[in-house]
Amino acid sequence: MPHLRSLALWLLSSGCLLCGISRAFHISSSENNGVKQIERRKLLQQSVVFSSMIAPVALPPPCRATEPQIAKSPNIYEIEDTDTYSSVVYVPPNKKIDSLPLIVLLHGAGNNQHSALYEFTNFGSSSPPGDHTQLPLALLSKNQAPSSLADNFVVVAPYVGKGKQGSLYDEPRTKILAFIKWVCRFMEEEYSLSINRQKISLFGFSEGATLAVELATTRLFNAVVLASYGFTGILPKLALERLRGVPMWVFHSTEDDVYSIECSKRLIENLITNYQGDTDVFDVREIVKFTKLKPLERTNDGSSDLGREHIRSALIASRSTEVFEWLLRQ
Repeated sequence: MPHLRSLALWLLSSGCLLCGISRAFHISSSENNGVKQIERRKLLQQSVVFSSMIAPVALPPPCRATEPQIAKSPNIYEIEDTDTYSSVVYVPPNKKIDSLPLIVLLHGAGNNQHSALYEFTNFGSSSPPGDHTQLPLALLSKNQAPSSLADNFVVVAPYVGKGKQGSLYDEPRTKILAFIKWVCRFMEEEYSLSINRQKISLFGFSEGATLAVELATTRLFNAVVLASYGFTGILPKLALERLRGVPMWVFHSTEDDVYSIECSKRLIENLITNYQGDTDVFDVREIVKFTKLKPLERTNDGSSDLGREHIRSALIASRSTEVFEWLLRQ
């Protein structure tokens, strides 16, 4: 049986209601191609290893700082709010407009043994890969991201913290929202770069995807991208009501062995059903989108395939020109 952890409904100081939703941490022998009783953490570690092999590039040794520091890419910085989180931020080199949209990346579970800069950008080198290199910052750090992302968005990834296993899912929601407010002010004060508060979107992977859906019920975000969403239940009616009209694009592999694609299917079904009879929605396909990924062929070199399909959805979404063009339209 799945082990369920529930969150109570709580009220934000801004007056927005954030619906608590349950989630499950389980590996089912019937849903995961004969993989039985495998610890979830081991699968996620396998995911990290596989992500390091996707694009074999070398990055510089990690650096840790409380002040903004330039990584190998002159547009990638590590910054820290001492009251909330350290983070990695990307600033587009050519600012085409005065007020830029912001993408907030919400990472999944990891061992988190290094700095934020290391965990989000170090992959393909001789040193161990960062835990969160499935996300767009890794591509941005090597100028491999689609131009629709690199030219148009500020991207920031809050980090749960060095030496703190897990993800942001277990963090207080008020703390995450406080960080987002802080980073908007920080970019304006330190970089004279205005963030469009009406164009802040979320990109969540694994546990970060479940968190993204929960945060989206605040209606503070203009769109959400989800990869390997993992909530196994049905969203509460109040959550669905508050998600109505929030653009959402979901990516999931049909052979994800950490979180079954049934999690995403159920989410999409609930969202679509929620729109029935709503005359204010003109094109649900533009608001609710679902990309189901066919699995890659099994490897024959003796290496493990565990976790590969789980992280692949985040890699595909991160490299998709269409995803970021879609975000720009919202």
